[in-house]
Amino acid sequence: MSVHSPSLLSLPALWNRFPLLEYDTGGYLARWYEGYLVPSRPAPYGLLLNLGAPFDFWTVVLLQAALAVWVLTLAMRAHGIRVDQAKVGDPITVTGTGRALDRGNGWTDWNISFEEFVKGSALS
Repeated sequence: MSVHSPSLLSLPALWNRFPLLEYDTGGYLARWYEGYLVPSRPAPYGLLLNLGAPFDFWTVVLLQAALAVWVLTLAMRAHGIRVDQAKVGDPITVTGTGRALDRGNGWTDWNISFEEFVKGSALS
């Protein structure tokens, strides 16, 4: 991860020229002013949005991007993946679990051998 990673995560907001992409952002903002909670609308996030309002919420976008990079970096460190050596597309081996990798659980065709992949593809 580099110092440019938060900027890259902020690109969709920059492309749209507006930092908040969700239709229900007002629900988060209202929690701070209305004084009561509703499910899945935390008041501290509403406070964060209100603090970022004078800056058109760009500070919130950058803070969230920086936090996402920080959490990913911590997870990679915890699993022994050196941030300065990891490259996009590097294989990752999952160990220490008794559960087998189920087909189609998000990994799709990458959890089968190339020979098995070719049998069911247009390459055969």
